[in-house]
Amino acid sequence: LILFIISALIQPCLEEIANKANPSFFEKWWQAQCPICGRRPIVARLKARKRYLICTLCGSEYLADQFLCVNCGNTDPASLKFLAPEGHLELRVDFCVKCKHYLKVIDQDKLKKAIPKGLEDIITIDLDFMAKNFGLIRV
Repeated sequence: LILFIISALIQPCLEEIANKANPSFFEKWWQAQCPICGRRPIVARLKARKRYLICTLCGSEYLADQFLCVNCGNTDPASLKFLAPEGHLELRVDFCVKCKHYLKVIDQDKLKKAIPKGLEDIITIDLDFMAKNFGLIRV
């Protein structure tokens, strides 16, 4: 509860910093953690075949390798898999076989209607239940 309250208090400040950051700063970022607040992403967005990690605390979106586990750093494509709800390839869970952690992914190009910014984690909560049923751990 205390962590939630602290996050709610600092979120507007972090969002303002993220909004004012130079876009080239995000293009040069190479780590999985958010370049603004250091938080690990739990949601990603695919746009034009590129994966952008989304920080649910400050709202930053930054480019990342599609073959990267944001938890352990694994880059072996053979051990990076995905799960998708039947008939809904626009939403999926990318997971690492090595560490069993997952990242929720929204394929923007396949969506009929865009998910509003800031609601990605809430709207994809069904993916969390699906991942938990497969024994996966949220990043």
